[in-house]
Amino acid sequence: MPFIGKDWRAPGDLWVRVNHVNHTAGWELIKLHEEEEEDNAEDEDNEDSDDQNNITDRKSFWSQPYCFVKLKNRSKEFIGCTSMSEAFHRLDMARAVVDIRRFNYICKVVQILVNEKLHNLSASSRKILFAIIQAMVLHSVENDMHITTTKDILKKFNSGLDSPHVCGSPQLVSKQQGTCTNLLDLIAKSSAPHTLSEATPENITFLDLPREVLSLILSKLPDHVSLLEAAKANETLQALVESEKRQWR
Repeated sequence: MPFIGKDWRAPGDLWVRVNHVNHTAGWELIKLHEEEEEDNAEDEDNEDSDDQNNITDRKSFWSQPYCFVKLKNRSKEFIGCTSMSEAFHRLDMARAVVDIRRFNYICKVVQILVNEKLHNLSASSRKILFAIIQAMVLHSVENDMHITTTKDILKKFNSGLDSPHVCGSPQLVSKQQGTCTNLLDLIAKSSAPHTLSEATPENITFLDLPREVLSLILSKLPDHVSLLEAAKANETLQALVESEKRQWR
């Protein structure tokens, strides 16, 4: 029987309504339904490409990362505990940084942990957090985006390792500090100024665009840090950032 409402007995599982071959309807646990979908996909290898695309879409829909966490109202009937490292592993946050829809959320979570909770993390949790930071740095360097944000996170993580209150062996801390240094060098090389070809009076530059277009481009920046960095690049952009209140909404 499916759980209809929020109840202390609900384990967080999801039930779906399915129709069987004999035209009888019933409820199945989504985990079992996912396994059945995969088995059906293996048995239908000879179908046409359209059916294969539909099966792939269904599999990708059911395989979204998910982690059930009991936050409050713990009772004797509820047994279990979800650690931070287990939740991050189930949510696949290290590989989720490539998703533009999840990057900003992951970035905020990492900033809170690095700035406020680093000394409270266990060694295993810090390793998971550091793996996410490494994925963020590599993704930012490869796509040339969010460089300033990831660099700031990496610097604060590296400086936080100097605290005597961090958990883990000295060898682990030293290894993580060495990796931080290598990643900072990688960011420095990727953000080195590029030599541009000399512009002639006939060429149209970025700053020759209308003021409205420049303002629209600035409004697409993800956060205030990117706005401040853009203002440092040119006096025209600085004037736009300081005068346009719409950019700060």
